[in-house]
Amino acid sequence: MTEDITKIVLGNRQIKDISGFLEPKAPSEFIKSYKEMVALIKEHVIPAKNIILDAIKDNEEIIIHGDYDVDGQTATAILWKTIYEDLEYKNVRPFIPNRFDDGYGLSSKSLSAIRVAPSKQGLPLLITVDCGIVSNKEVLEAKKLGYKVIITDHHESHGKLPKADEIIHTTNATGAGIAWILANELSPETSIKKLGLAALGTICDLQPLIGFNRSIVKHGLLELNLNMPIGINALSQIALIKDQIGEYEAGWQIGPRLNATGRMEDAMDSLRLLSTNSMEQAMVLSKKLNSLNSQRQEKTITDTFAAINEIEKENSEGVVKNFIVTSSTNYHEGIIGLVAGKLTQKYYRPGIAIAINEKDDIAKGSARSIPGISIVDVLRKFSELFEGLGGHEMAAGFSIKPSKIQELKEKLSSLDEWDASIFKKSLKIDALINPTLINLETLNEIYKLKPFGVGNREPVFCTKNITVANFSRFGKENDHLKLFLKDKLGNQFTGLAFGKGSLSNSLENGQAIDVVFNLSQNTWNGNTKIEVKIKDLKLYNN
Repeated sequence: MTEDITKIVLGNRQIKDISGFLEPKAPSEFIKSYKEMVALIKEHVIPAKNIILDAIKDNEEIIIHGDYDVDGQTATAILWKTIYEDLEYKNVRPFIPNRFDDGYGLSSKSLSAIRVAPSKQGLPLLITVDCGIVSNKEVLEAKKLGYKVIITDHHESHGKLPKADEIIHTTNATGAGIAWILANELSPETSIKKLGLAALGTICDLQPLIGFNRSIVKHGLLELNLNMPIGINALSQIALIKDQIGEYEAGWQIGPRLNATGRMEDAMDSLRLLSTNSMEQAMVLSKKLNSLNSQRQEKTITDTFAAINEIEKENSEGVVKNFIVTSSTNYHEGIIGLVAGKLTQKYYRPGIAIAINEKDDIAKGSARSIPGISIVDVLRKFSELFEGLGGHEMAAGFSIKPSKIQELKEKLSSLDEWDASIFKKSLKIDALINPTLINLETLNEIYKLKPFGVGNREPVFCTKNITVANFSRFGKENDHLKLFLKDKLGNQFTGLAFGKGSLSNSLENGQAIDVVFNLSQNTWNGNTKIEVKIKDLKLYNN
């Protein structure tokens, strides 16, 4: 029965509260029922709210210090709009550090860039969003400059916490999610309007879509489409998004354009787009973001190609090291995270890309990992090598002296604490299903599991003994495969196997095969048909 398929998938994923997963509580209700969130609000969020309200009462300047990725942008917009628009307090301003001038997170350079002298009437209030949890030295510097400091962050802490006036920290939400929790405490009657931004930040930060994150994204996407912010509306038009914004559109069409400003120039333009109430301004900014994203795409291709060439030369004997490290003076600092991700995807190894700035005698690195290896914990084994380091299990960033890059490579190569199996990519199959269940009814049932993403991947199914009626190769390089499949009852459907065109050499019409796939659909001329995205296949053997 098709209605059982979601129960089977969730059961195999060890999800016990099936109804709670399928219909998660709204975020405003979730934080009242989840013990960690209840404690967080009581012990840290309410005290932080009181500090903010006291600053407003005393007419003290409030600075919201964000980060240049989408999570940081949306977190900044959420808190700024709450204080400036909802609480109608105008002595508040946002700040996003420039990646190239100020570096990541709260830093001495970002404190200088803010350029706020201590007020004679009171202490200015500095609130970090999506950063600050490892900024012990910088918080002390801020305090000496006369700031009161509130830190809100979701990145992993390390050792002693900064001596801030208040810290709101959890790894079970994103920067935007934590900002929304604080915004909800400050202005509960308007916080629902910010859920769409929180969902966007959560999706783009690639955090597990379970628990509070799932609540934020599921309800936030509904709000995003129901009451779309002007800036997102404009960017959707420029990105040619015709339907509603789902997790794919948010993560692959909206997110990259917002991220492009921080990667190529300055993320303040993305923040302006997220905050504007003018469609005219939004369209101008959206066109700029679209142009920057095109430049980002071109540079990503160039740098990734160069990185792969370097790695292939180093591994000419065919033995790939457990950690892929590439460095160059030609790499674009804003692109190295994408290059690291491409390397991880290609080699299924933790990938590290380092951009070297010879003039300033400093290098910036970005790392991406695979399940089972916490890249930030690995890098912390050699913390003495870094000028700065932060991140979480699957991604990290650091600064390092160019003279120490070779030592980093050698230390990473010396690590041998994982079983070889962890470096072998495998397919996790959610269920073996009968070919008769490959239909639109089953797909609609699967859609109840949305939103899909990290921690809640799109279900993967296996069907055995299905017949190849016909097949063909397609694509610019003929590297993709299209199959016309038929079950024993004569039902036919199409399967697409991207990047597997070479498999056609071993296929024949009439052969029986086993396939592993995601369910999908294809709509053409008003007709919608089931389609499968094939992840792997092999000849049937009974």
